[in-house]
Order: sequence, then structure tokens, then C-alpha cells
Amino acid sequence: MGKRQKRGWLVSGLLLAAFSWAGFSADVLADDFEDGMRLYEAGDYRSAVRLVRKAARDGNPQAMYQLGEFYYCGCGNGLSQDRREALRWYQRAAEKGHVQAAFSSGQIYSQGGGVKKDKVKAARYYWEAATAGHAGAQNNLGAVCTRGDGVQGPEEALAAGWFKQSAGQGHVLGMGSYGYLLAEGKGVERDDWEAVKWLQKAYAAGNRQAGVRLAMMMEEGRGTTRDVDGAMAIYTRMAAAGSGLSQYRLGRMAERGIGAPQDMDKALGLYEKAAARGMPEAQLRLGEWYAGGIHVKRDDARAADYYRQAALKNNGEAMYRLGLFYETGRGVDKDRNVALQWYRRAARTGNSDAQARLRGMSS
Repeated sequence: MGKRQKRGWLVSGLLLAAFSWAGFSADVLADDFEDGMRLYEAGDYRSAVRLVRKAARDGNPQAMYQLGEFYYCGCGNGLSQDRREALRWYQRAAEKGHVQAAFSSGQIYSQGGGVKKDKVKAARYYWEAATAGHAGAQNNLGAVCTRGDGVQGPEEALAAGWFKQSAGQGHVLGMGSYGYLLAEGKGVERDDWEAVKWLQKAYAAGNRQAGVRLAMMMEEGRGTTRDVDGAMAIYTRMAAAGSGLSQYRLGRMAERGIGAPQDMDKALGLYEKAAARGMPEAQLRLGEWYAGGIHVKRDDARAADYYRQAALKNNGEAMYRLGLFYETGRGVDKDRNVALQWYRRAARTGNSDAQARLRGMSS
């Protein structure tokens, strides 16, 4: 039995409503659903789906949700995966107050895949589940508020509130997200000690991103005693698992000789790995190396390419440096208008050098 089927079965005993509708008693509806799930566990999928569908059509919200699960994963003899049909049954269950079904509806609208993405509907369903106490929905709603997806705009304070509620229930992503906001002071007063507490909990629960952020706090001695060796150990584990940010941070340590003697070859290799994984900080640093001939042969065209990669990921410093290259014709064809475009984009990120350059070019 797959992960989603197990999830539906585990939830099955939690939300059997006491109601009567169209002449059926609650006990009869519950029996149809429970009999169906017993048949499913026994491997008689066709009969299981038939009984669960009967209970769903008779008004059992847990059966509606479970039927949605069947369609979502394509479980059962003759039942094809169908996200649209899954959504239809999730929505019917959500209308009857089924919290997990509301969360699942939000996920489908967020992810698409056979159903047109709809950020507004996703946010609405997440809100329904979050206000009912669903920790996963609270985390997702926090992410929605952070990005401004399906809501009026980014709301960091609201995001922090939802992440805090999710974290308080032990949700692994919610703990990491709340710890990150506390460390950055976004939507909540910065509190390094509290941030470390939540990041430690998230990392212990398997949140890799929280582990990298925790290592950064350890390296800098923020909210905890400075522990370069401990930070390096976490970076190394996460880098081996494919974390581009960890690869970049290890490269930074190797370049600066932090925790071990300076090793520029090692730094270059780590920066290249991180850049290949799309880390704008590593792409910017490689651009600087090739522009300045730092431990590599100077190559303006290659520097411009790395600056462009980072700039396209909204790195303000890379935008500014790419603007300089276009203004002066380094590594690219000289083009004042393109330079101005990059300066303007960099200025919007708060880059003071770009803002000053724009003032100088307009005077």
C-alpha cells in the first residue's frame, strides 16, 4: 500500500460523523466505509472502491475523502489516476468540514497536474484547513503569505504567525520556516536564540534546509556558541546530499581559511558545484573570480555569463556588475540601454552602487 493510501487509512477512523441523511443511519454509512477499507487492506480493491464509493455517494465525508485519495493515486482495480475526480471528491468532503480534504484540495490547486493551478483557491482551502488546526496547512499558508500567492501581497507578519502555529504542533517544515524568520527578523522581531531552538528541532526531525541555516548560525556564533567544526560537519553532510547552499558555504570557508588552511582549489570546485545547482551566491563569486583573475585565468566573457546566471535569480549585486560590463563593454557588446536596465533592476533590490550609478548616468 502506497504512502497516500496509508495516510487515508490512518485518517479513516478520525472523522466519522454522527448524522442521518436520505434514510441512512450513521452506523450503516460507517459500516460501508469501514467494510470497504477492510477489503482494501485484504487486497480486494474493486470491491473496496465499490463500497467506499457507495458510502461517499450516501454522504459520508470520510468516504468522500478516501475516494479522492483513490483517484489521486489511481489505486484499485480499474480506477485510473484522475486529479480532477480526486479534487471533486476532496471538495465535497471539505464542504462537510473534512479538514484533510480541504488541505488536499489546496495542494492540488497549488501543484496543478491535470488541474489548472489556481493560487487564490489554493490559499482559500489552506486557510480553511489552517484555521481548523491543520499543521501542514498552517505551514503552506505561511508560505503563501510569504510569497503573496493568491492573497493581496506578501504579508511577512501573517506568515510568521502561521509558521509559529505550525511549528508549535511539531511540523518539520513549519519549525524550519519559523526559525528562519526569527533569524532574519522577517515578520517578527529578530531573536537568534529562539531561532536556533526551532532550527535545531527542525533539523533533528529531518529538515535539511533548517540544518544548513543552523550551521550558518553556528559558524557565525549567532544564538549559540560559535562552533566552526560543528558547522562544517553539517555543511559537509548536507553538501554530500546535494545542498547547493552547503557547497557554497564550504567553498567560502575554504577560500577564507575558516576551520582549515586556505584551499583555493577546493573552494573553486565547491563554488562550481553550487553554481551548477543554481546557487546565485556561488555564481556571483565565480563571476568575481573570472573578472578579477582570482585563482583562475581572467575571462570576462565567462564572468559575464556567471553574473547573468545570478542576476536572473534576482541577485542585486550580480545585476549591478552585469550592468557595469554592458556599460564598459567587458565580456559583452557595449550597450548603454541594457546597462541601464540592469542598473534599474539592481536598484530595485536596494543595491546602493546601482542607485548611485543611475544618478551619475542621468546627471
